[in-house]
Amino acid sequence: MTATEFPNTPRGRHARELGGRCPVHGAALKVGPGFAARSELFPSHEFEAMQLALPFCLDLGESFEGGSRRDPTIVIWCPECVAAAPGFRSRQRP
Repeated sequence: MTATEFPNTPRGRHARELGGRCPVHGAALKVGPGFAARSELFPSHEFEAMQLALPFCLDLGESFEGGSRRDPTIVIWCPECVAAAPGFRSRQRP
């Protein structure tokens, strides 16, 4: 993956700064289609702790699965962070 493939978002810029690799696992970050919740979500303490430990798991409100309250978006993730996220289940997990 080249650094130019990351979207021009705060998360995309952070991924470019890291050379396209997860700072925890060293795995190449992936970019692809996903979905974002339309409603405003507020992180719990547990979610914030998980984000520190697994920085390239899906962000709050992001998903690989669509729904009536989700809009298409581009997501950036580390496969190992997503696999390690507690309670994460998806039939469409890449």
